[in-house]
Amino acid sequence: IPCVAEDIIGSLMLLSQESNEPIKIIINNTGGGINDGFAIIQAMEHVKAKGIEIWTVNMCQAASMATIILMMGNKNRRFVLNNTITHLHSGTKGLSGKPEDVESLYEFSKKHFTNTMYKMLLENTRLPEYWNEKSEAQYSAEQLTKIEVKVKLLKDFIQGERFLMAEEAV
Repeated sequence: IPCVAEDIIGSLMLLSQESNEPIKIIINNTGGGINDGFAIIQAMEHVKAKGIEIWTVNMCQAASMATIILMMGNKNRRFVLNNTITHLHSGTKGLSGKPEDVESLYEFSKKHFTNTMYKMLLENTRLPEYWNEKSEAQYSAEQLTKIEVKVKLLKDFIQGERFLMAEEAV
């Protein structure tokens, strides 16, 4: 998968040098490595900083890290076609090694990946509000303005394997 990420990053860089026209990323992917996804997102942010829009389109399925990439397109330029699946979860990573190394890697992953992912989700989606409606949480509008409430709802949402149909993903 790293080769795919490198190809996408290279294409984004080239396209952003050739024109200021929006760049469209069509997604049909089951996800992949967090580092590769973050690298693609950094390239997308670089292109957006140059004033070029990034449109993202879920063509069939966007799962796991592909969903994060989907949501990092420009606001109002993220599209989910009919009969698509958008999947999100807290992630899985098999850790092995000496207990102290596993613990160190776990703490780093929790601090870096999890916090970065939560920040991205909070800034680019309405998942806390969506989950407040769909779950039994039912926080008030005033409570939903508090970051700790939004983070709690977000954590609750991604604890399971969440599959959203097109209308839910929007």
